[in-house]
Amino acid sequence: MAETLRDLVVSLSLQSDNFTRNIRSVNKQIQEAESFFKLAAAGVENFEQSTAGLDARLTTLQQKLSLQREVVDQYQRALQAARDKLQECYDRQGDYANRLAEAQTRQSTLNTLVAEAATAYADCRARLGESDQATLDAAAHLNELRERYAETTDEVRKLAGQCDALQRATQNAADAVSTGNSNLNKASAAVKQTEAEIDKTNQALALSNTNWRAAGESIQA
Repeated sequence: MAETLRDLVVSLSLQSDNFTRNIRSVNKQIQEAESFFKLAAAGVENFEQSTAGLDARLTTLQQKLSLQREVVDQYQRALQAARDKLQECYDRQGDYANRLAEAQTRQSTLNTLVAEAATAYADCRARLGESDQATLDAAAHLNELRERYAETTDEVRKLAGQCDALQRATQNAADAVSTGNSNLNKASAAVKQTEAEIDKTNQALALSNTNWRAAGESIQA
């Protein structure tokens, strides 16, 4: 179980590192796309209101939207992975809780048997003496029960530690699900905002083209 927990932690760490790198890479691409628009607008008065500026802005927003949708997809997959991991932790926690309960029951039973065997040995020794075969058999039986009790006690200790580790892993997985939901909501909101900006830019661009056509017709007239 210790190896399984360690492998689980390493796996989660690697997945987290890779996911973080992917999100960071996409965000840098978004920043790069926006920087090109700022460069094109630099030194040009009212560039954003011009037809060329609106075209450039629309292109930038479309690139941004595509990248943001990629972020949403990554967050969706990360959230599903977190949910799967949480379910796995719950299942393992329940399994080991049952094992611990069974081991504790065996421990309690053996504790009672050890006490009874100790009483029987003391009775034999008092009545028959140390060297009598019945006393020797009672001593051997007592030692055997004590060894089994010690083994079961060690098992209970290990299982209790594993249950504590799984409880922490479950809490971490639950936190990861909460974080995943929050990140996905933010990313989805960013997509909606960009879509609204695209609609607004399309409307401004259509109005700008209409004005240009009207101006051209006026000049011809």
